[in-house]
Amino acid sequence: MTSSIIPLWPEAKVPLAKVNMDPTNGWLDKRVTGTWLDTAKKHNLGDFLFRGKHNPSLEVHLAPNNTTGAAFIIAPGGAYYFLAPHEGPVIAQYLNKLGIHAFVLRYRLLPDYKYPIPLIDLQRAIRHVRSNSTKFNVDRHKIGILGFSAGGHLCGSAATLFPKLGNTIIGKNISYKDEIDHEDCRPDLTVLVYPALSSIKQLLGAINAKIPDEPEDKIIHEKIFGTSEMNQIINYFSPKENVNDKMCPLFIAHSTKDLLLPTKYHFQPFTNKLRKFNVEFDYVLKDWGGHGMGLTPSWGEPLLSFLKKHSFTEFNLNRTAFEYVGNYSPGSAKL
Repeated sequence: MTSSIIPLWPEAKVPLAKVNMDPTNGWLDKRVTGTWLDTAKKHNLGDFLFRGKHNPSLEVHLAPNNTTGAAFIIAPGGAYYFLAPHEGPVIAQYLNKLGIHAFVLRYRLLPDYKYPIPLIDLQRAIRHVRSNSTKFNVDRHKIGILGFSAGGHLCGSAATLFPKLGNTIIGKNISYKDEIDHEDCRPDLTVLVYPALSSIKQLLGAINAKIPDEPEDKIIHEKIFGTSEMNQIINYFSPKENVNDKMCPLFIAHSTKDLLLPTKYHFQPFTNKLRKFNVEFDYVLKDWGGHGMGLTPSWGEPLLSFLKKHSFTEFNLNRTAFEYVGNYSPGSAKL
């Protein structure tokens, strides 16, 4: 397994970059201390939290035993304020063990970069890997995305918005374009783990399965989206509102005990829309802990079955894990 870091754009060509800002100021919210930083130090992942503030990049983890050409771009969670280390390189290592190349996306974050800047970064990452498929020994038709929490919202947006978004973001055209931007940004598989899917009004404050009311709700929206055209932007980037029949197959893992992003506001409305549009998806929905648990056997093993079904891995299960998993395909019985 090898790893390296590559920028998504040339340094002077990063779209909407705030090049005059102090690169050491405001990278981490003051709440991001304690456990998160201890985890980063324990796993020698400090750079993962801090590097590349204004120049988004991919941390490349190539699997030496990749026989299918499959790859995943990983979007860690962190409320769009930071990148959780246990949802990045650790997941890449798991995928590498399955013979799958992994690219951890270091996307731009709050408070400097509001949504949809992170989505611009993810779409560029998909195009970048596809454009460099020969270099990375990747099958152009086996590029998946995998996101956790806020990263799940990000991947949910990329999976649903690709038909209409292109390189135009709410009327703002990206000025710099190269051959990479001519590539397709549709993912071939999407994996969402405890994701925000209906909207992200619950993302920073929904505790005890209660949607926050004003003024807290308004503050959360302003932090992530900004104040201008807020309602338009929130609806535009809600994965649930953009489900369509051109989407790739999905795998969704969510805990029934998730109080930050309750399934009744995220998993259930989103999967109802998937059924309406006959989009294939597999899922894990059970009590396997609260929010932000990272990789667990409860969804990691069923994910392996999903990946094998779609020829992303040839890794063989040593024991069955189907007691964890449900599935829905067009024409199958309703859940």
